[in-house]
Amino acid sequence: MSDRNRYSEILKETSRAFYLSLAVLPSGAREPLSLAYLLARAADTVADSPTEHTDSRTPVLRRMQASLTDVQVGSWDQLRLFQPEKEGEFRLLRAYPEVLELLHESEPSIRQPIQSVVGTLIEGMLWDQQLFHDKTSQEGLTIEELEKYTYLVAGCVGPFWSQVCALSDPRLSHLISQNEVAVEFGKALQWVNILRDVPEDQKQGRFYLPALERPELPAAFLRYSERALCAFGIASHYPLLFPSFYVRHRLSVFMPLVLGLRTLELLFEAGGPRHDQRVKVSRQEVFGWLAAGLAAGCSRTVLKGILAALRKRAWQSLKKLESDFV
Repeated sequence: MSDRNRYSEILKETSRAFYLSLAVLPSGAREPLSLAYLLARAADTVADSPTEHTDSRTPVLRRMQASLTDVQVGSWDQLRLFQPEKEGEFRLLRAYPEVLELLHESEPSIRQPIQSVVGTLIEGMLWDQQLFHDKTSQEGLTIEELEKYTYLVAGCVGPFWSQVCALSDPRLSHLISQNEVAVEFGKALQWVNILRDVPEDQKQGRFYLPALERPELPAAFLRYSERALCAFGIASHYPLLFPSFYVRHRLSVFMPLVLGLRTLELLFEAGGPRHDQRVKVSRQEVFGWLAAGLAAGCSRTVLKGILAALRKRAWQSLKKLESDFV
């Protein structure tokens, strides 16, 4: 891939903790995954733009989706309507035409999977836009709607991750047959976002769960928290699908699972979602887990034990929260 380091700074600024997962991978897998991330993050920046640009979001997202396969989409001046507060996101939108060019310059074997997964992710963003444009109630989504949403905006990434790893190393081709585990890997991480970001999402008119003030919220929050932990139970097998000597690949999917489980534990300990509260794993702890993952990456037993212990702790915190609600 040409100019592979060209947008590494933007990637680091926009991908936050996920940057660790990309950084530890060998270049053969890292580069296509990073390119897909930048394309999807640019679209997500548009989707999450301030409300004054509501009418512009959908047509721009559709153009971005079409541009994945059509090189003749014209000018991108419309992206200047969007002024994200974060510098990295601002720079990413300005660089979008060049990032898109990197996609079209890629080999077909890499380009086509990226086109497919980013197209699906944007479809999820469009569905989300339409859903909350039409849905004015504050009752939250049904479990069927949430399952669809979590697949479109995250679950589809798991099989793509497996496919890219297999393309970069044929010895990993067995990953492609483990789609359920890979899908639940993506979904588990999105459930964390849904549960953690309730206050911020609701400020923007997105009621994935019932409104914070509604009496239905505690029951819905507990129910979907259990669904999240079940997803983590399946997803915890994902790092173990990589052979023991693929430590970097294991670490790349181990870290998001660890941070996701720790975020849920902190959220449950904090009493669930509240206004002006957003739990976060400290930077010091992140690097502590990174060191632990590096040390234990070749041991199936140790990795499995760490994830099982964290999931158990999160379950215990959830059960305590449930008793407090009652």
